[in-house]
Amino acid sequence: MNETIILNLCSYKNDILKITENGTYHNKTYLHILPKNMSEKNLLETKYFEDLKKEFHDLQNEKKIHRYFHHLNSSQALALNFFVPIIKEGLLSNFLGIEDEVFNTKFEYEFEHEEENSFEVNPYRKTNFDFYAESNNKKYFFELKYTEKGFGSAKKGSAHKEKYKTIYKPTLEKICKANIPENEFFKNYQLWRNLCHVQYGTICFVLPSFRNDLIKTIENAKSFIKEEYIKFIQIKIIDDFALKMTSHKNVNISNHYKEFKKKYFEF
Repeated sequence: MNETIILNLCSYKNDILKITENGTYHNKTYLHILPKNMSEKNLLETKYFEDLKKEFHDLQNEKKIHRYFHHLNSSQALALNFFVPIIKEGLLSNFLGIEDEVFNTKFEYEFEHEEENSFEVNPYRKTNFDFYAESNNKKYFFELKYTEKGFGSAKKGSAHKEKYKTIYKPTLEKICKANIPENEFFKNYQLWRNLCHVQYGTICFVLPSFRNDLIKTIENAKSFIKEEYIKFIQIKIIDDFALKMTSHKNVNISNHYKEFKKKYFEF
């Protein structure tokens, strides 16, 4: 599937963006990578382009732009292209399936919980989320994936093992009905770090429909979670919502998501 996606992004770069120059990765040239000085071209040039550029430059100023943002399959670029228009048009509640107004949105959000003895107090333990929002005193944490191989793993070195025992294990015991084996935890380290936040709000995994591998991994992890937390772990399908938006009565929205689909999902 990834090969088909990359071929589509190559076509998009040549036919739509009209860019023939290629970017590099580890000193090799690739057709789906933009020259680094053309990173802004990874933002969709629709009616929301100025809003996208503002968010891009804000992240640049905060030194939060990903190293490979200029890759056309960058999940950070996809997150901006996906979320910025629905934020601008007040459609984030629609995406979440709630009626309350959504506010205090933030890309590349680091959650800091102030509760004493919380697992978040340790400064080296801040967990980064692709996107964050609040609604009626409820918190929503978003993790978005596109072509990444999976959820990041961690080495089982002494430092990580110590952190597992002193920081993660007490939290996992709170939210899980069964013991999480160390092998499972370290294999899907990023996933479990995200899931630790289910005690504070809703964790939304935003995924393409073709990522059955990731969906299966999340569902397997949910089998360990206590029943009272399950409803706060949600999987949202990007291409389903994008398709819905292509027929929106707001022509700016419909045109944007038609372009979004063309770039990311027409393969």
